[in-house]
Amino acid sequence: MRVNYTLNKQAKIFIDEIVRLHGVLVSIIPDRDPRFTSRFWTNLNEAFGTQLRFSTAFHPKTDGQSERTIQTLEDMLRACVLQFRGDWDEKLPLMELAYNNNYQASIGMSPFDALYGRQCKTPLYWDEVGEHRLEVFEDVERTKKQYISDPSHVLEEQPIELKDDLSYVEQPVQILDWKTQVLRSREIPLVKVLWRSHNVEEATWEPEDQMRDQYPYLFE
Repeated sequence: MRVNYTLNKQAKIFIDEIVRLHGVLVSIIPDRDPRFTSRFWTNLNEAFGTQLRFSTAFHPKTDGQSERTIQTLEDMLRACVLQFRGDWDEKLPLMELAYNNNYQASIGMSPFDALYGRQCKTPLYWDEVGEHRLEVFEDVERTKKQYISDPSHVLEEQPIELKDDLSYVEQPVQILDWKTQVLRSREIPLVKVLWRSHNVEEATWEPEDQMRDQYPYLFE
């Protein structure tokens, strides 16, 4: 959605692409972008009966999952551009299919399965007229290799304390990098955080001052 779209244009896209395909949403957790905090957008969702649960600014417990999803999509787009270069935009439908057919730990299935109630049938690769062929990722090929028993290979147990609703609190384990983000005339120091039970690719950027207040042990 472009930032220069009018409110009427935003509402039409929301109804055409979200409500039409998936029905009226029970709740939405948006960030504090002015497009979502406007009176028009608030009244529109109120008319639908949709609850707007705004996230606390820069708070990983409310919108951390969204940030990790966005980072995953950015990584996929970057790989697509590097692989296909000039005609990368023509491969976007296949990239969307690849993501929607990928298992998501947060919902215990792929987005395609969650939406349609069945798994998506896909070939191992797509052939097309031209030079390029989209093949299976190397990670999938590695899963086919037989595991060879090794007594020295010991996996440490990582216990997770589950709440009554089977959710758990995310815990940061390491600071991987630092950077400064400039917003208008303000500079915000950020740190790249590795979270427990997540790999390095799922690390997220969080405000340094907030992480120092909540998790001072990371900076010792």
